Amino acid sequence: MGRPKSRQAPRTTMSIRVSECERRHIEEKAMATGLAASAYIRTMALDGGNVDTTIHEDRQKLMHELSAIGNNINQIARILFMPDALNLVLRMYCSSSLR
Repeated sequence: MGRPKSRQAPRTTMSIRVSECERRHIEEKAMATGLAASAYIRTMALDGGNVDTTIHEDRQKLMHELSAIGNNINQIARILFMPDALNLVLRMYCSSSLR
């Protein structure tokens, strides 16, 4: 029994000519978006140049910050819905203001 056939259509090669400077420029832009040069060129050609140019690390940092904010909101909501939430909040406020 052989390997199952791929459901994806086979890819073909398409060549374009660019100068050495253009090639470096394309590779730099592709690297900045986190894409391979071929994926970057495909996206630019097929989607009319709408490539997300934000740096990958920046997006990761932003997602981490959003996650931390969500975690803080969940902790606040959990405290507020406790039976003695008001007493707990007042005790926390009083202890922090006495310092």
